[in-house]
Amino acid sequence: MLAQKTDTYERRVLGLSLRDSASRATQKTDYAQARDLYERWLQADPRDISSWYNLACVCSLTGEKDKALDAFERAVDAGWNDAVHPTRDTDLDAIRSDARFDAALMRIGQRASANAPRGFIRHFAEMKSRGTYIVMLPPDYETSSTKYPICVILHGSGSTDIAHGRVSDSMGRDGVIYIAPRAPFPHAGVVSTGAMGWTSSPPDDLPESDPNRAHVVTDYVNWIFTCVDEVKKKYRALDGKV
Repeated sequence: MLAQKTDTYERRVLGLSLRDSASRATQKTDYAQARDLYERWLQADPRDISSWYNLACVCSLTGEKDKALDAFERAVDAGWNDAVHPTRDTDLDAIRSDARFDAALMRIGQRASANAPRGFIRHFAEMKSRGTYIVMLPPDYETSSTKYPICVILHGSGSTDIAHGRVSDSMGRDGVIYIAPRAPFPHAGVVSTGAMGWTSSPPDDLPESDPNRAHVVTDYVNWIFTCVDEVKKKYRALDGKV
């Protein structure tokens, strides 16, 4: 039998992951540090497609062309399936003219063709479905009769309503009703890595000529205000600006 420990457990606050630290270093334009952090992270999780891609970007920005090409190829090998974004991403300018870059893009196209029926035509049409959002009420909501302003928290592409909902704790919960709508589409990374994430655009690339392209942003904005209207009906919320 194990001896029973009587000391009070002290909760430990976890720091940022290597990946999050790398992202923060990138935002601060400390690309050398971001490179080192991404490399360490990828040793532990070599299936992280987005981190391989981001490593390619920071290596390109530090002028390490061979490392950038290696990382971009690893991203493709791990399952990166967007052949359009890399051709527009200015972070990859240093490697875009290299034959290895073109070859990696070609592999994306070949893989997509191998996993799809021949000669299919994709269309987009309006669809009605159920979405979800979370609400964070002020601490005194149940004991007061006050009406509260609404603050909307929008999560980034590939993140979740739950993850960004914690912003409400950082900003302070007093006197505000926070809502965090979940974006409507699963992020492409969900399929390849299993990491939960949502985005405002469908994972399938809409051609410039497709009239549905103009509706994507509008539909997302309408969904956000649908959530706001729902909260106004369900809770004591102030009318007016959100």
